[in-house]
Amino acid sequence: MKYDKSKGFWKSENFWKIAAIASVAISIPIAGIQHGTESQREWGKLGAFGFLTGIAATYACTQKHLPNEWEEEIRKRLHLLEEEEARLKSELTEIEFAQHQLEEEQNLINSKWESIKQAESNIDDIISERLQLATVGEVKRLQDWENTLIKEQSKFDVNTQKTVDIINEELREKEQQLIEEKAQLEEKHQKIVEVYKQKVAEQSELIHLLDAPKFPTKREIMAEVYCSDFIKACLRWEKRIKADCYDRQPMDDGKSHNFWLKLRDNSLAVELKREEFRDWVSLQCKFPTRPYIIFHPSEGTVEIQIPHNLRDYKAPKEYQIVTTTTEVKGTILKPPSVLCDSLSKQIHLAGWGSTGEGKSTFIANALGAMSKDMGDGVRIVTTIPKMDTGIAKLFPSIDYLGFRDSIYGLLEVATELGYRNSVFIDEYLSGNELEEWEPLIYFFDEYNQIAAKWNSCAKETFDDVIQTFKTRLDPARLEVFKKEIEIDIKHTRFANELLLFAWRVGRSMNVKMFIFGQNLQPSNLGVKKPDLHNTSWLFMPKNIGSAFVYKATETDKSSLESEHQKIREVVQADRNLRFYGLYFPVEGDAFYSQLPAPNTYAIPRDTSRTPGEHPESSHEDTADLGKMAKNAKQAKPYSVSVRPCFDEMAKINSECLKQSQKLDIEDFGELPKSMTTGKVKKTEVYKLLKVKSAKHQKLVKEYIDYMDKEYNT
Repeated sequence: MKYDKSKGFWKSENFWKIAAIASVAISIPIAGIQHGTESQREWGKLGAFGFLTGIAATYACTQKHLPNEWEEEIRKRLHLLEEEEARLKSELTEIEFAQHQLEEEQNLINSKWESIKQAESNIDDIISERLQLATVGEVKRLQDWENTLIKEQSKFDVNTQKTVDIINEELREKEQQLIEEKAQLEEKHQKIVEVYKQKVAEQSELIHLLDAPKFPTKREIMAEVYCSDFIKACLRWEKRIKADCYDRQPMDDGKSHNFWLKLRDNSLAVELKREEFRDWVSLQCKFPTRPYIIFHPSEGTVEIQIPHNLRDYKAPKEYQIVTTTTEVKGTILKPPSVLCDSLSKQIHLAGWGSTGEGKSTFIANALGAMSKDMGDGVRIVTTIPKMDTGIAKLFPSIDYLGFRDSIYGLLEVATELGYRNSVFIDEYLSGNELEEWEPLIYFFDEYNQIAAKWNSCAKETFDDVIQTFKTRLDPARLEVFKKEIEIDIKHTRFANELLLFAWRVGRSMNVKMFIFGQNLQPSNLGVKKPDLHNTSWLFMPKNIGSAFVYKATETDKSSLESEHQKIREVVQADRNLRFYGLYFPVEGDAFYSQLPAPNTYAIPRDTSRTPGEHPESSHEDTADLGKMAKNAKQAKPYSVSVRPCFDEMAKINSECLKQSQKLDIEDFGELPKSMTTGKVKKTEVYKLLKVKSAKHQKLVKEYIDYMDKEYNT
């Protein structure tokens, strides 16, 4: 290798080759020293040493080629390498020594570990042996302890039982002692109570003497005795009442024992009013009857009346009103429902009353009640001889309107009943099932006026009416009319015969008849008194007197009059009870009943036939009757202002108003009439209306004559 000085050794190609080989050669020993085992470390050290030796030999071989300036440097480095080699050898020696010590320590540790394992084995054996010995000893110790506890428990039970027995014995002794002490205390308490009661009695006697009530000065008559007993009884009442005998001495008036008291506390007066107090004090004092207690606020006194007997004694007014009101409301006056239930079962009804007593309301409710059990489709055939505002409101349309046309209502009901009866007979004889008829109610208002006009009439008028009515009938009914009805009526007994026929026949034909009017006595109806039993009757208050004459039996008359007197007294105090009536059913006892309130029952409305619809007459000589039928067919409400009679009355009132005196008799039916003839009593009318001047009396007379002519022509 040729050395190039210009490049220097370090920059020569040989240098770098040697350096590369040296780096590989040195890295292997160093790696062995650092990471190898002990033998690898030894080999590494030798490799490093060999490398350094190679370096030195290489240096020696190349020394002749190195420049001088580098020789010194190489020597220094070589020296350093030698020092490093010496140091490495020293460390290698230390490492070998440490490795030797480590091996000794490892051997020592292994020896100790074997000793520990041997010791553990010995310890396990010892522990196992000791545990076995300890278990046997513990079991024995526990058994000994259990036996000891059993013995102690037995001793404790014995001692406890002895203690309990001792305590029970002591308790029994204590209980007996307490019983004896209680008996002694009760005995002492009883003595104390007796002493206290004695002292209280003494004090009460003193208080009684100081605050004693004032008794009658004498006890010679029973009134004085009863007065003393009454005062004492008041002190024993649940609310102690203190009263003194008043200065007015007790007396006996022959009917009752009377005495007067003055209450010390007027707030307790309410106690005397209680019925319980009256019953109680009567028993306490042994009075012959219950006392009547009357208060006199002006005097501040209380009057006590004790009747000898109730037969001869008239109770004070206060008690009469209270007693009578209770009796009337609870017993005498039946509720409206009772009356309506009875009406629904009746075939016929006659109402006797006048305007102002609830007439229109009763008619409406009676028609509704009578139709209640007749089924659906009830038709009411109305006959109204005289229209007024009340009737106009009830019946917006009328079947037979006016006095002259009213006879056709009677003819229709009689013919319909005769026809149905004839059909019933034929069906029965043929063995056929009897059919159910259309329900009908025939209502006649102001029937007394109808009877007055049509019970008898002129022969010509009778014939005209009969002929006109025949033209309105179908063939079947016409035949029945000729056979059953026409042969029994005549101009002298016309409406009354039709009424009796309807009353007798109309019982099972689903037809009911209701007549209403005033002065319905038998003579006005043209019937006999026994005939009145064919229908039920309702008498309104102003006409109840007639019921006692024509309907009540001698047996019932006295009690009914007595009840009526009580009702009248109650009505004076309670005007809400003024709408009532006396009712006589066909079967059963008569009774007083309150009338139903407005709209309790509704009048049935049926449109199967237009009210007032009848076949027109074909006779020219019955134009007047045809005109009445035509008016009825119009079915319009009639106002009282269009009736001539009311126009006449308006003239009279117009004249009387100049004197500030209106004659309030616009309803002719309200005027007093004779019970026998039915004629208006003009003299009584003058007194009733307080008409004194001859001029006004003449006007009233003209009105009465006009109305009488209108009704009876």
